[in-house]
Amino acid sequence: MIICNSKKFIFIHIHKTGGSSFELGMEPYMAWNDLILGSTEHGERVNKYYNSRFKLGKHYSIRDVETACGIELVDSYVTCTMVRHPVNRAVSLFNFVGSIIQEWANKNSLSLADVRKGFRRHAKRFPVLEWPASRAFIESSDFSDFIRSPHLEKEIAFRPQLGRIQRADGSLVQHVWKLEEVRTWEPKVADLLGLGSAFALPRANESKATLIKSSDIPAKDHQFIEDLHQVDLKAFSY
Repeated sequence: MIICNSKKFIFIHIHKTGGSSFELGMEPYMAWNDLILGSTEHGERVNKYYNSRFKLGKHYSIRDVETACGIELVDSYVTCTMVRHPVNRAVSLFNFVGSIIQEWANKNSLSLADVRKGFRRHAKRFPVLEWPASRAFIESSDFSDFIRSPHLEKEIAFRPQLGRIQRADGSLVQHVWKLEEVRTWEPKVADLLGLGSAFALPRANESKATLIKSSDIPAKDHQFIEDLHQVDLKAFSY
């Protein structure tokens, strides 16, 4: 999340949509009175405090900003976000948690079967295993099982994106940028947000390994994800 008081804009960071890249790209433009929660070194440091003190955090919604900062402030700022096709987002989530878990397991000479068998003991050493998406990955044999795991019902990174950017009055943030169309909107960001120089989206927070590609997803899994995320497909014209 970014609340940029010097340039009067708010960026809502939705899970697995490229938000970390956007925030890292924006960091050089920030002034003393601007706030980034998460992603940057300083942003990660202050995220926990703002979460407990003001109920604001890295992946909080525009409604949360309205509650914490006031509707009047939100009305007076440019509001923006990045979204992603639900299938690409699900693939990114699978690769992200899967690569983290596999790297940790390999370093500890464990198979996924070992992790499953000793889950409680291993989770105490590596809390990432407790994430709902991690549980789904550990207990699934493949991507098809993963997206159907009941654990994902509790995973915010697998929920529709629309709810994160819908204001109290039902309207959306003003600018919704598709990650897949970054080369179209990227050149316009500097003027829109008053940066004073060209903005380039860096690559950040990428999965350490590609376990599956969107192009490899079978039709039945593609349809399953789209059925779950019809609100996003309609709202963002995918």
